[in-house]
Amino acid sequence: MKTNDLRTRFAEVKQQINDIYAAAKNENRGLTEIESAEVANLKREVSEINADMMIESAERAASRAASVQGLENKSNEIRSLFANKVREAMNNGGMDNSIQLRASALVDKADAQPLVALTIGDIIGPLEKGMVLDKVGCHIQTGLTDDWAYPVVEAVEATVAGETVQISDSDIEISAVKPTPTRVAVTVPVTRTALAMTDDRLYEIVTSSLQKAIQRTLNDWMFKRTAIATGVNGLFVAPGTSKTYKSAITYADVCQLVGAVDGTGIVPSASAAFVMSNAMRATLKATPRVNGGDRMVIENDMIDGVPVFVTEYAPANTLYYGYFSYALVGQFGDSTLVVDPYTLAKKNQVQFTLNSFWDIKPARTQAFGVLELTA
Repeated sequence: MKTNDLRTRFAEVKQQINDIYAAAKNENRGLTEIESAEVANLKREVSEINADMMIESAERAASRAASVQGLENKSNEIRSLFANKVREAMNNGGMDNSIQLRASALVDKADAQPLVALTIGDIIGPLEKGMVLDKVGCHIQTGLTDDWAYPVVEAVEATVAGETVQISDSDIEISAVKPTPTRVAVTVPVTRTALAMTDDRLYEIVTSSLQKAIQRTLNDWMFKRTAIATGVNGLFVAPGTSKTYKSAITYADVCQLVGAVDGTGIVPSASAAFVMSNAMRATLKATPRVNGGDRMVIENDMIDGVPVFVTEYAPANTLYYGYFSYALVGQFGDSTLVVDPYTLAKKNQVQFTLNSFWDIKPARTQAFGVLELTA
């Protein structure tokens, strides 16, 4: 089927789905079993059509995967250079204690600052594997460039004890001149015992610690219902659709949320997903679709064929729904890793601070909706 034919069929299927939800909404009821099955079949067809239209996206994903694989295959020489740079910063009295992380592997020979051939992709490339962002269809783009103002972000702290990474919760305070891109600084204290390892282990400890710290920041940024700071909003601070429910959430409430988002003109795709807290997931797994019925709202971690994902960053009484291919997550420009052996010296720790620039925003706010408890 040609692209134009695919788009035509997309529109037809979308209209059929919207008609079913509209009929249920007009009659103030949830979907019948026959309607639910029909919607599920239509959404499966949408997924199949969408797959044919996403070849270019798949190629980009393959390129990213190759980049991540490049991290795993990084030569012993590069790991040794990184380890030597860290140890030099720990022992040379604080002189020249920053490591420049380029947007790409190219190094400017004219730069007076000694460089390690380590890219920002080496730090954040593997992030997607451990994030809700990846599960719902978002992809992190690195090394982007644009003429934006750089705000200031306070640190997110993480702790490493021995070889085990433990990330501690902390508040993020951001003051921004402009909302994008935002300068994010993640600080990771690592014990000197952990650093007294082979070059490979030192490299892995530091990079994995920073990855986990950034993961927490980005997940919080994207899924928090309120701005994490002034002007720094995730996808659900001001979504295109906002619905409320009273006392107890029902299947009809969920259907109305889906119908409202799908009715905005967003083209259905395989990136549709529900995101919620563990508490909300438990509630919907125990909520019948109709009173006295034996079918629950969530079955096999899906609602009407749409996958359900859980994150600790979603509010307890809130349900998110959206098409996450419309979510943009980007890292901008070069980054700097600062090695500080003094601030936490009394704790026998070395502090690593990664300064980088980020932006998260919806390409279309209409692609996202929220359903939350009202007083």
